[in-house]
Amino acid sequence: MILKILGVVFLIVLFITLIMHFPSLSKVDYEKIDKLKTSIPNLVTLIYLRNRFYDTIFEVMVFSLAILGIGLHSSSLMPPINRRVIRDVSTRLFTRYISFFVFLGSAYLALWGHKSPGGGFSAGVAGGTGLLLLGMTEEFDVFEKKLEKFHVHVMERIFLFFIILSFIITSLQGIDLIVPTNFMIYLKVSFGTWILIYSLIKHRGIF
Repeated sequence: MILKILGVVFLIVLFITLIMHFPSLSKVDYEKIDKLKTSIPNLVTLIYLRNRFYDTIFEVMVFSLAILGIGLHSSSLMPPINRRVIRDVSTRLFTRYISFFVFLGSAYLALWGHKSPGGGFSAGVAGGTGLLLLGMTEEFDVFEKKLEKFHVHVMERIFLFFIILSFIITSLQGIDLIVPTNFMIYLKVSFGTWILIYSLIKHRGIF
């Protein structure tokens, strides 16, 4: 756990170091506005999207710290004796039905959210909401087996690594990686939310 804390501190220092050398995003290149009109509707949206890169990275960092904090807190808790789940068949079916459309919405935000309000973090939260709906209707053992099957804890860290790597490449080389980075943030936040939901259900139950 100490290594995790040191790793988070290292990432924060690295982020601050890079951001000090990152070119200013608040300066709009008016010569390129005409080229961007086909994909970005107006100047306000352009300024917003250019500066949202900072916002998204900070959100990912705060979210990673939240996952670490809940992991530390949950490790000292005893699991409940009885975990209650939703037993009503109609409620379970309706909840699963809704979760499907939530996942569709999250995928849309992940793929096209970089050009409109949304983006990877919002898409990940939506995907996590879909996972929450599934977690409320499944037996805990089934939910836990799915977590282990997809190696969620490991994959969440891998996505975080690639997000940081893409940020470094974008900062130092100026290569446009916004679309793949946006999708990696979506997967990282979705998997991170899965971990949070699992920890809360395991140690506190649904109700």
